[in-house]
Amino acid sequence: MPTLHQEVLRGRAQHRLMPPRPKREACRLHLVMAEAVAGREAEIARAAMTAICVEVADETGRPADGAAPG
Repeated sequence: MPTLHQEVLRGRAQHRLMPPRPKREACRLHLVMAEAVAGREAEIARAAMTAICVEVADETGRPADGAAPG
């Protein structure tokens, strides 16, 4: 059974929301977030995840809170 993470990535790829090559900063932020979660550093994890969400929102034209544009 696929994990939630796998389903999200599959959906992003299917809807062409993934860049052809990952950006270095995005990879770095994902690593920072994962290490912060593993280390129970909530504020660092939150800051990294917020930066990731803002970047995705900017690239897709959607607000970072998930609301429909407009």
